Amino acid sequence: MHLLCPIDTVHSDILTPALDRVFGIRHMTVAAHSHRLGAAADIAEIAVAAQISCDIIELTGEDSPSQLRGTLAQIISDTELPTLINLSGASPILAALAQEVALLRQVPSFVIHPERDTLVWLNHLPNVVPAQGYNVADRLTLDGYFGLFGCEIVEVSVDLKHRNPSLEKLARHMAWFASRDSRQLYSLMQHVVRADENGLTAPLPRELQPYLMPIEQAGLITLLHGGELKLRDAQALRFLNGGWLEYWLFAEAASLIGQCPIHDLACGVQIVTHDGVKNEYDLAILCNNQLYLVECKTQQPENRQTGRGVGNDVLFKLDSVSHLSELDARAMLVSVSRPTEHEIHRADEQHIEIVCGHDLVNLRERLRDWLKSN
Repeated sequence: MHLLCPIDTVHSDILTPALDRVFGIRHMTVAAHSHRLGAAADIAEIAVAAQISCDIIELTGEDSPSQLRGTLAQIISDTELPTLINLSGASPILAALAQEVALLRQVPSFVIHPERDTLVWLNHLPNVVPAQGYNVADRLTLDGYFGLFGCEIVEVSVDLKHRNPSLEKLARHMAWFASRDSRQLYSLMQHVVRADENGLTAPLPRELQPYLMPIEQAGLITLLHGGELKLRDAQALRFLNGGWLEYWLFAEAASLIGQCPIHDLACGVQIVTHDGVKNEYDLAILCNNQLYLVECKTQQPENRQTGRGVGNDVLFKLDSVSHLSELDARAMLVSVSRPTEHEIHRADEQHIEIVCGHDLVNLRERLRDWLKSN
């Protein structure tokens, strides 16, 4: 089959049907106006990487419906394969014109429901599969998703192929520690970041000793007789200074595979755009062909008297990076400290989910409800 995709905006729905073997797509054509040719090239690159050949056709005559109809009709005429038209990325005008061509040429056309990730036939001919309401297969990877939006993943800390069960187990202990006594956790983190060049800390309060035994058993620290601890290396420092929360998030999200349609996830995801803009996401989840981004915060609350405050700058950053390069990602903040009422209101306005404080022990359930609600 040949898949014709007129585009004006970028969505994963443009490409996911081509990656689903049920559609039988062997060749794609992405048709776009001049200002969208860069996006078309990004789509084509992901298609070719999936061994689907792809052409890019520039649409001219933006103010000439007859010319646009003619170009779309010519694309259909020039291909030897039967054509399907995917209107998921088309503007209303472009979609209307393409649908006219589909009806005139008796070519099946469809969109992918943006929230349900299901097939909606607009012009469904007899014996054409798959059926109305078909749930599109989840074969897109994080590399592919970010690539669609002109972003390249340059590094990840942990992914599904490179897990560390011992650190994930220790991260579970740290999460319990944080939910039980966050002040003691902050005390540990302060001592860790003040360690000398040899990784040696000042003596720690006795109250911390019960929490430190699992950390020593995991090999990240050595407890000394004077109450000091010695960090194993730079990785131990990063883990104890907040990296544990990323591991905890990753492990909890990975445990939901099978309960939720998660098909890729990673933490410490570093990306760079075509323009050279760099960014990092603490946790990225691809679920039902939709991107979910989670920001971690283990720092002490801004107002230590009330024990509240995650910082408006954190919410602003999360809202900003979730829409970088038109990513259209869902966003969540996971924080050891609790937000203020003002921050809760702002997060609600920005559609940012928050899990904080004692709720950390219920993170798996909160993640599952969040992924399913979207």
